[in-house]
Amino acid sequence: TGTVLWRHPLRYNGTSVAASPVVAGDLVYASRAYPGSLSAAQAGAVAVRLASSGNAFSVNPAWSKVNQLMNHWATPVHYNGHLYGMFGHGNLQFKCVELTTGVEKWTANGFGYGAVSVVDGKILASSEDGWLVLVDPNPSSYMELARFRALNARG
Repeated sequence: TGTVLWRHPLRYNGTSVAASPVVAGDLVYASRAYPGSLSAAQAGAVAVRLASSGNAFSVNPAWSKVNQLMNHWATPVHYNGHLYGMFGHGNLQFKCVELTTGVEKWTANGFGYGAVSVVDGKILASSEDGWLVLVDPNPSSYMELARFRALNARG
């Protein structure tokens, strides 16, 4: 019907919010980059937990990270309770983040403005400079399974 069932306010500095929300069960994750200041909650990530009673919905904050876990352009993916994606603003890093807590499990450098997908139970990450990297979705540690130069990046 187009009826709004719930809302949760999320401030940003007015530039853009390019990454889409990620929904996993009763959790909704959202992130915005472009910090307006180092103290105002205008950038960073939040997760909220949805609940329903009949036709009524309620939203409760699960966690938030001011000016942390910023998804500049690419939306992270959810797999087995964790988010995998490119996080940061300017100097992006490939990270694994526990969705229920916002705790960073591992970080890998060298991907820049890339993107991620889930493919056959693995994470496929593309890097800014043309690499496709197959990664084991293990929250304990970053484990690269294969790497292929898909594009020849020339500046």
